[in-house]
Amino acid sequence: MLALDGGGIRGVLTLSFLKRMETLVGRPLHEFFDYIAGTSTGAIIAAGLSIGLTVDELIDFYRKSGPEMFQRTRFLARLRSLYQNGALEQELKNTFGKETDLRSTE
Repeated sequence: MLALDGGGIRGVLTLSFLKRMETLVGRPLHEFFDYIAGTSTGAIIAAGLSIGLTVDELIDFYRKSGPEMFQRTRFLARLRSLYQNGALEQELKNTFGKETDLRSTE
């Protein structure tokens, strides 16, 4: 099992470790682990790996979309959430599909 933690844009650090792992095992991580799970940004990475994205594809995703997805909210709005969900939600729908959910066959 591969378990990934959260941390917003710091998921890029997690991806750097995963890149090294992928290099060492010599194949995409979704072929190496039986279960991949995560919390917050770790869940985004886990979902990407689970549907067959490579670590390099996820790194590109975070570099391209990360700064917009993980813009911090104003101080008082942080009582609800650290990040606004608009850009994050749209990028996830663009990447994983609008209808993708936990029941997905992928």
